[in-house]
Amino acid sequence: MQNCAHEKIAGCLPYILVLLPVITVITRAACSAMTYDESYTYLCYALALSDHVSPGMLKELYLDSVANNHLLNTMLIAAVTRLTGVRFCEFVVRLPVLASGVFYYIFLARCRSKGSVSWIEFTLLAFSYYLNEFFGLARGYGMCAALVFFALIHFRKYLSDNSPGDIWICLFTLICSAYANSVSLLILFSVLTVTAVRLIVQKDFFAFLQRSMVQIALCIIPVLLILIYHFRVSDIEKGMPLFRTDRAGFIFYIREYVFLATHASRFPSALYWLLGIGAGLSTIFMLFKARLKGCGLAVTFFVHILVMLAIVFVFKRGTFLQRLLIPSYPLAVMGGGELVHGMHAQLKARLQLPARCAGIAHALLLALFLCSFLGHVDLLHTRDWYDDYRIRDLYMNGVERTDPNPCWDFYELQKQFRQKGL
Repeated sequence: MQNCAHEKIAGCLPYILVLLPVITVITRAACSAMTYDESYTYLCYALALSDHVSPGMLKELYLDSVANNHLLNTMLIAAVTRLTGVRFCEFVVRLPVLASGVFYYIFLARCRSKGSVSWIEFTLLAFSYYLNEFFGLARGYGMCAALVFFALIHFRKYLSDNSPGDIWICLFTLICSAYANSVSLLILFSVLTVTAVRLIVQKDFFAFLQRSMVQIALCIIPVLLILIYHFRVSDIEKGMPLFRTDRAGFIFYIREYVFLATHASRFPSALYWLLGIGAGLSTIFMLFKARLKGCGLAVTFFVHILVMLAIVFVFKRGTFLQRLLIPSYPLAVMGGGELVHGMHAQLKARLQLPARCAGIAHALLLALFLCSFLGHVDLLHTRDWYDDYRIRDLYMNGVERTDPNPCWDFYELQKQFRQKGL
């Protein structure tokens, strides 16, 4: 009876814990002012699509949407605007990505209750404040991360149970995520690489292709369309989204993912080296110990980093950092979670560690990240567009326009829309 009560509490606790990030992101989406990128996407693309959809307009969106690699989010904003009839409302503009954020947190809690993710993975995924900010902004990063997380849960099931249904749910979802933000194409490529190697090792590669001809045919056109689109909008020579930097490297990416988890960057360099070397050695050890079983996402994560390094040093197309790494954050956490779980199992068997040690460590980590999340909460600002929020106050106070930021246009049109009673 007592064990049953403990199980019920453990099952309900994740849902209680995610209430904090859910309430935070809903409040921020409703209260905070528009940012530059949100206003630009809404005024230049989503608003026009909400008025009238035509083949010519869709073609223009595909060919001329500079630095707008968030197609799915843009189209959903247009759909919500048309369905509600509400224009120039911050909350309505952010509603599609906000819905994806609420889904993400509820699904994450469900996965923790069912044991699909560990407490370490749950903590890092639920209380990443930087990720939480992007569930309250009308950009595709948060939506993409939610879709990637859903896909990776099914990829983990496929690696464990060899279920063909799970791998195709994973791949179709990753293709959708690429339309939310095209940088997740690299995650799709990494998953395909690991899947192909696994099938080759199992001597099932060609048989799998024969069994999956229909699914493959359905994937080809959507993948090609978003791949061509990504190369257009990520042309670094024309000043497109990817960043140019000479700092890229394995430890550089470890540092960036630590920032995504903690929303802080003031840690000793030795910590990043320790994490990087430890993760690399643990992956190699587990790969030889159990092949891909139990460490498939860790291997996928390392393939993803190798692909990013190739983009920097081989193809010379810039690098990914900060918000461009948000879509792959679930992969980094789940891959790291597998390594921690695997190494803990090895140490527990050899050192005969008490079972209570893991529970205490999980509780401490949860308390630490919960306090960190609370300490970073700012319902009126976001890190990447911190100063944009002043424009609403300046406009409302009658200050004349001082720069070309499209937020000025958004609030001018909002005023006109409300004066007409629309």
